[in-house]
Amino acid sequence: MAWGNIIGLYALIALVPFIILYFIKPKPKEMTFPSLMFLFKQKGSIYRSSFLRNFLKDLLFLLQLIVLVLLAVSVAEPMIKVDQTVVTRNTVLVLDLSASMNTNGVFDDLIKNAKGALSSVNSIIFAENTPLIALEEGTKGEALDILDSLKPKATTTNLGDAIALAGEMITEGRVVIISDFIVTEGPDPIVAKNLLESKGLIVDLINVGKNADNLAITDVRVTKPKTTVYFKNYYDETKDVHIKIGTLEKTLRIKPNSIETIAIATPSGLTKIEITDKDQMMVDNVAYISTPENVKIRTLLVTNSDSKFLESALTASPQIELTVANPPIVPEPDHDVVIFSDFDHSVLLPGTFRTVENYVRKGHAVIFAPQENMPQTDLIPVKIKGLKEEDAIITTKIENRLTKDIGFGSVNKYFETEPETNSVVIAAAGESPIIAMKDLG
Repeated sequence: MAWGNIIGLYALIALVPFIILYFIKPKPKEMTFPSLMFLFKQKGSIYRSSFLRNFLKDLLFLLQLIVLVLLAVSVAEPMIKVDQTVVTRNTVLVLDLSASMNTNGVFDDLIKNAKGALSSVNSIIFAENTPLIALEEGTKGEALDILDSLKPKATTTNLGDAIALAGEMITEGRVVIISDFIVTEGPDPIVAKNLLESKGLIVDLINVGKNADNLAITDVRVTKPKTTVYFKNYYDETKDVHIKIGTLEKTLRIKPNSIETIAIATPSGLTKIEITDKDQMMVDNVAYISTPENVKIRTLLVTNSDSKFLESALTASPQIELTVANPPIVPEPDHDVVIFSDFDHSVLLPGTFRTVENYVRKGHAVIFAPQENMPQTDLIPVKIKGLKEEDAIITTKIENRLTKDIGFGSVNKYFETEPETNSVVIAAAGESPIIAMKDLG
């Protein structure tokens, strides 16, 4: 027995003065009566003054006492906790298969609990960085076959999205989440659990996590000038951690349950980061970073303009090796990128654009800056209708690594265009594409 509001029991104190008042004897009063009246009393009658008999005699007092006790107990909100197993027809298992589950028999506990939670109709979701549905409304036998084939993966854990996905798969039933609840990304799983319970679903959280002696690479943050690597010591004692980053070898002393970092100049190419010490979970002792090699982009600028703005901008980049060609003399393109800007296409040699098109189909790129009297070629992803002189705000249509965190602002004139078939519009002024692209294969 438990009490929801223990303060309510104090209401029972009100019974004390009630009972005391009941048993207070009135002050004796002198009365005159005939002495012979005792002779007429019914034989066997006695004076009943016992405590218990007074209670039995006064029915009104008993009723009042019972009402007061019931009122006091109801204010205290009594409750009884009963251990029971909820059996439902539909069960969705949300399983954490991340690398952290591969320690101290944790994964075996996950499989054991998962098998114990199966019902007649089962669905299984893997809580990876992108939740994966492994089984939808399958039989118990199908679920057992999947569970018997599972192994931990070198992946992150996104329990929040996996739980939300489980809530979309059933309208009634039970959702069982089995994990060590070391969440690396995604929404808060407790918030997701509460949302499912608000829909009337039964949600069980089973924590199979155990403390493990482990050294781990927990994060790698790569920027152009430097790379920062985070190392964590999960031991209960200070550890000297032996680290190897490419050809660099270093020993890092890390306190119990603490994180230390190493910052290095970002290397080019593929670099291996490794903790050479052995522990209970070796999968998080290795990481890789990959950055572009220090190779310049060979660029050909085709132009007849005397303006040096674009040429100066391209030359200023240390990653670009620039060649400038003035039509009609245009070299055979063997560059990574060809840019046409402010050029006179009428003086180009016949077959120039066909040569460039073949060059693009081999995996290279060509860029056209818009201008009046654009040439007729399949290389251009839009049709140019003419120059439009009016104010317009340029909006981003697709966010990618080129347009992310970039605002194009507004213009007071622009070329009105129309996208060609299979073209992708990156940015536009109203309905008119400003930046567009297409793949020639």
